[in-house]
Amino acid sequence: MAWRSLLITQATRHQSGFGKIKPLFDKRNRFCCSQERFQSSFLRNLSRRLGAHETTTEVSQQKDPEAVIREFESQSSLLATPTSLSEYVKALAKLNRLDQSQFLLNTWQRGLGMNEQVQPSVESNITFKDVKGAYYPKSVLKEIVDYLRDPESCARLGAMLPKGYLLAGPTGTGKTMLARAVAGEAGVPFFSCNGREFETYFGDGGARRMMDIFASAKKWSPSIIFIDEIDQIYTKRTFGQLLIELDGSKQNDCIFVIAATHVPDSLHTSLVKNGRIDRRVDVPKPDENEKLLILESLMSKVPKADDVNLDLIAVYTHQFSAADLANMVNNAALKAARDGAKAVTFSHMMSACQMMSAWDEISMAKGYPDDDYDDQLLLE
Repeated sequence: MAWRSLLITQATRHQSGFGKIKPLFDKRNRFCCSQERFQSSFLRNLSRRLGAHETTTEVSQQKDPEAVIREFESQSSLLATPTSLSEYVKALAKLNRLDQSQFLLNTWQRGLGMNEQVQPSVESNITFKDVKGAYYPKSVLKEIVDYLRDPESCARLGAMLPKGYLLAGPTGTGKTMLARAVAGEAGVPFFSCNGREFETYFGDGGARRMMDIFASAKKWSPSIIFIDEIDQIYTKRTFGQLLIELDGSKQNDCIFVIAATHVPDSLHTSLVKNGRIDRRVDVPKPDENEKLLILESLMSKVPKADDVNLDLIAVYTHQFSAADLANMVNNAALKAARDGAKAVTFSHMMSACQMMSAWDEISMAKGYPDDDYDDQLLLE
């Protein structure tokens, strides 16, 4: 009987102890349940996001590794798909070619911003003569060419050119071509980039890419750095690195930054302050005389009928930019080819003009904002 009493006493003691720690088990169970609910929710969202790519994965699994590799490297859109990237890596592993894939190496270097050797693209064949019209922008940018040709001319007078020039104007007005013409006139290397591409890097990759561009430009000095859509740089680290590079560059480095945007008022004041990108150059749409020069240049490459009146077309296209005129001439040539004509007639030109004008009217009537308005809303 003594041992039975001892067992009852020990059991009672353990039950009281378990009653003290029972709330802890309950809390742990509630934590585990919430964790399981979070994991299941995460898996549901992940499967929903990858659901659109299940077909691609199933098709990739049925192909041989060589076909998977060719398909992945030929379609850059698959790079953003985790399942496709996984299938690509698996195919390389099956063929024992992981260390031989230059495509994979370039992808990771680009994502991490490790491309230290940025090569310039020299557009020496484009000069101010190729840019029809745009008299005011060319007159302002000509001072860069004069300085690069003879730096001592400004040094003798103690003058200092701005470090950065901002080309502000609607899309399609030839801002990129103007920047290339500056490099072509001066015969210097031309580094071209877009503000959107800096936002595709991981972590500090955008800032490192900005650093690499300026470092390479200094090695190739004198040179020109062109940043298109500079308003699309909104990451603090990349934007801060751009300011550091602008402040660190000196006049003796002979590095000029030419930026372009169609929403200049959206730029931060710290970027356009004195000593950085402080020279604004407006690039408006061409007037009738400038459009006539552009049309003559475009039509010189297209068989033109005798009834084509470029003066009248320049009047009809009062809201067209230089890119719109080039698109109109191309559409007219396509219509002439469909009609089996030997040359582009005035009727073909007017038909292409009306087609583009009608598309603009339809877009506005349906409430479709243009690209400039849409981008401005995003920036606000």
